[in-house]
Amino acid sequence: MKPPFQSLVEIHHKELLNLWENSVEVFSTLQPVLKQHSDDIVTGFYQRLLKHPQAKEFLTTEVINQRLRQGIKAWLSFTFYGPHTQTSQEFLEFQERLGRIHAEMDIPLTLFLLGLRMLKQEIIQVLMELEESKRLSAVSYVDALIDLILAIIAESYNEEHGDMISELQRMRMSIPPENLQLVCEQMRNKLLMWFTHQLSAMHQRTAKRSKGNSVVPLRESEIGLWLEHKAPLLFPENQTLDTLVQACEEIDSLLEQTRQQSQQQNEEEYTETIALLEELVKRADWLLCELAREISEIEGRKDPLTHLFNRRHLATVLNFESRKSRYTHKQYAILLIDLDHFKAVNDRYGHDIGDQVLKRFAELLSEKVRTSDFVFRYGGEEFLVLLPAVQEATAMLVAEKIRKIVEATPLAVPSDGAVQLTVSCGVALSAGELNYERTIKRADQALYQAKLEGRNRVVLALPPR
Repeated sequence: MKPPFQSLVEIHHKELLNLWENSVEVFSTLQPVLKQHSDDIVTGFYQRLLKHPQAKEFLTTEVINQRLRQGIKAWLSFTFYGPHTQTSQEFLEFQERLGRIHAEMDIPLTLFLLGLRMLKQEIIQVLMELEESKRLSAVSYVDALIDLILAIIAESYNEEHGDMISELQRMRMSIPPENLQLVCEQMRNKLLMWFTHQLSAMHQRTAKRSKGNSVVPLRESEIGLWLEHKAPLLFPENQTLDTLVQACEEIDSLLEQTRQQSQQQNEEEYTETIALLEELVKRADWLLCELAREISEIEGRKDPLTHLFNRRHLATVLNFESRKSRYTHKQYAILLIDLDHFKAVNDRYGHDIGDQVLKRFAELLSEKVRTSDFVFRYGGEEFLVLLPAVQEATAMLVAEKIRKIVEATPLAVPSDGAVQLTVSCGVALSAGELNYERTIKRADQALYQAKLEGRNRVVLALPPR
């Protein structure tokens, strides 16, 4: 089922077709000129780009001579020959794929867009040699087409980045919070042990007036390696972590100052620097405590009985998925699931047994959804499941699978052995709206319809009008 909103791909498609339709006379001019001057364009482009400091990190002479030179020529040939060699769909997919490949290679988006602008300047410089009657239309076409390509590339980078962030968030949410808190505490101990060892090494070296460098920089210690390689995955886009990394860089800078002051036998400055170093280590220790506190806050967003996320965390996840869905044109589904006649369980067995049933059902629900899905306790005996990037048929399949498993799986309780339950489920797919509450409302209406129809069933919500 296609989302009922105009996607960015559709907008680009119409823009490209319009551009081609209004530039028919340009193609016969561009093809021979670009073919004749392709070597000059590529050479001028790389001469410009290599002057940029950031580009030197990614471009080497070998790459230029062997791969990228031919790649640019192929891009020129494909991009500027108009609809004679490809369809609009092929053109858009080619440019989007180009962006994704560079994103996967970790080429910064800013650098890639800078390169495209430089390439445009080189092409326009060649076109300026055309006779006046042809020059204006050719330059206007190239300018408009590359602007369109810039938008496509930027969006492909954002989508690649969005996929990565989504996976990092899910990985982070799958790790028990007590484990993360323990890691933070271990890092605090390692930081203090590192500092104690460095103080001892510095004092011994000062007493012996040795020029040897027995001091180990924080970045090379276990905590430094953790900060560089693992912490960014556990705490993606975390401001506290960024501040901690900056503090550790300052610690290493002061550490180097103490080494130089020791060699120069400057006791007064050496003592002052040691004091500053101690303050920075205390700050880094506090920031590790702050990370642990933030983890505790996240844990506070979980339902204490079922250990599922509660409604306090729902807004964060659904806001993210709504924006991602609008950009990627992939729908997400919301399943609202209600335990049928649950009040009778509480009335017959008591609330303690009822709580055990809810907990067991939450475990069963978590086991049966995909690893990429999110499960929330929405309230009482009602649960919400978010299925990202899913089609209608798959969403209904998941909902029906849950219904059948609950119906076929008695939930064990003390004394009476087991409680046989069923569930009703309302399913709604997103429709491109940023307001996720509308999707929840349609799922709720479908759930109400399932109850009216006799419970123990799945009902799909109608798309919005």
